This record gives sequence, structure tokens and C-alpha cells, in this order.
Amino acid sequence: PAADASELCSSLRPLLDPSAFVCKTSPLSGRADGDELGDEFDGSPSKPIKYSALLDLVLSCAVPPASRSPKLVSPPLKRSRPTVDTNGQILHAGEFRLLVAEDNSVNEMVLRRLLSRLGFERVEVAANGLDAVGAVRLSYYDIILMDMHMPECDGYEATQRIRELQTGGRRSVIIAVTAAAMPEDRRRALEAGCDEVLVKPISINSLRSVLNIFIGHESAPVPD
Repeated sequence: PAADASELCSSLRPLLDPSAFVCKTSPLSGRADGDELGDEFDGSPSKPIKYSALLDLVLSCAVPPASRSPKLVSPPLKRSRPTVDTNGQILHAGEFRLLVAEDNSVNEMVLRRLLSRLGFERVEVAANGLDAVGAVRLSYYDIILMDMHMPECDGYEATQRIRELQTGGRRSVIIAVTAAAMPEDRRRALEAGCDEVLVKPISINSLRSVLNIFIGHESAPVPD
């Protein structure tokens, strides 16, 4: 039971600090992730646990507590009722402008297809970091999916430049897209100014989950 797990975690925390504690829950219990578990746990994925969700949780917990960002760099863009349509698309997704910064044409095509399946229609593409910075100079994008390893100007530098451009004004949500899955890679992306990190290969559910953090939906998974 959750109460016993919470008591055990509370007892172990002083002995094993700064270890991370994760409590897995069953959807049959009717409890959503993190509900009624208190602040003792660093995460609470529901069974069955998907690889992408587990990887994100492990990477998050692997970052030392002192290095964890206390809050998101950019505020949520919108708060709406938690729902999707019958096709699994995020409602109101078409209202948001997105920029995909990706130099690999195959990866770009995959991202655009996934975004299209989620209902995002206003999607533009930048072939490298310099093009991404140039696009932001001309237009505001609600969300930027930033590949971190690009020629000429990589995602880290591009993100820093965009943050400088948006100082004092509206801030785009910048999501790092990278194949580097080590805790230090995630930390470097966040320190550069990214709001969240997506690790390749990207599934439609991992993409949806991250976008929902900022759009404000909590919709059910859609088939891969």
C-alpha cells in the first residue's frame, strides 16, 4: 500500500540521501501518477512502465538535487481541459506555432509526422542553429524543438542566442532533442536554456508527454 511505501521511504531517506526514490503504481488502483504519494518520492510511474517514460525518469533522478532546476525556464503556454479527440490528437494543438531545428532530413521528417499526428499544423523547419536563430529574429514560436548537434551553430549555442534575443519579452519553450542520454548531457542542455530534453529515438507518446507539460493537457497515450 502507498502508506507503507511512504513510511519506508521516509525512514530510508535520511540514511540514503541523496538517493532517489521511485514508487511504481498500478492503473487498476485508480491512482494517477504521484497522487496520494506525498513528497517522499522523486517519481511514481504507472505500470505497465514504458521505456521512454522510465528513461526520462531515471535521467531526471540522476541529476544531483543541487543541480535540478527548481522550476521550468518558460511558463506553461496554456491551460485547457485534459482531453484528446478520437484520433488521439491534442485539442487546440493547431493554435501553436512550432519550429523544428534539425539538420538531418530523416529526423526532420519523423518529427513533422509525429507532430502532425498530434494535431500540430503550424510547423516550420530550420536546417541548422543559425537558421533557427534567424527565424526567431523574424517571428515568435510557441515551441522550438532543437536538435543539439548541428553544423555551423549547434543547439546549445542557438538556444543561448535565442534566450538573449527574448530577454524581457515572451519566451519560447525550447525542447532539446538529442541522442545523448547521460545526466551531464541533460544538465548541459538545461543550463543552455532549454526547458526540457527529449532523448532519441522519439516516440509519439514521449513527444506528447513533454509537449503536454507546457500546453497543459494530460491526455491518454495514443498508439505508436
